[in-house]
Amino acid sequence: MIRDSLTRRTCRRWADSRTVRDSLVLSLGKQTEPIVQIVLINLLAEKRETRAIAPMKAILSNGKALKEVKDAAQKGLRVL
Repeated sequence: MIRDSLTRRTCRRWADSRTVRDSLVLSLGKQTEPIVQIVLINLLAEKRETRAIAPMKAILSNGKALKEVKDAAQKGLRVL
């Protein structure tokens, strides 16, 4: 829980930077930790980062992704 909170605060702090958002989108496509995937999805959706659509769709089609991650991706796609 603490790690999740720290990750969210750190990401939000820098998410207005284009360079950081570029890295967050790339990270979402490579990330395998479910909690980090969910944080990235929520943050990118909050920032209306449409380049995150493809990685979110990839998560939905990934048979190994957890239900919670897929749920977050579906919610994020609705926002985008």
